[in-house]
Amino acid sequence: MGRLLKKITLSFILSTNIIAGVLLVGSMLLMGLDPRNWSISGFPSLLFPYIALINVVYIFFWLVIRPRWSFFSLVVLLLCGRSISSVLPFRISTRFDPKPVQQQLRVMT
Repeated sequence: MGRLLKKITLSFILSTNIIAGVLLVGSMLLMGLDPRNWSISGFPSLLFPYIALINVVYIFFWLVIRPRWSFFSLVVLLLCGRSISSVLPFRISTRFDPKPVQQQLRVMT
């Protein structure tokens, strides 16, 4: 009975991993559409960072349980790498000039 439960649990987790991967790729593709023309395309784009985080969690989970299965999430994240870097930019800059330059707009996010 324990072996069957383990197999069902791993199958369920693998299924949710595949769904999260498909959702990530789908939301990446929908990010390129103009929401003014197709309004539904904006909603999956809002979920993109969270779905990417879920795929990162799946990578670490599969590395512990079954390392070969982590390649799916890794490939999906690599496919969406450009979109991830545009949504979550990690720019470490040590140079900052406190005096604003003329004709320049500063935005704090």
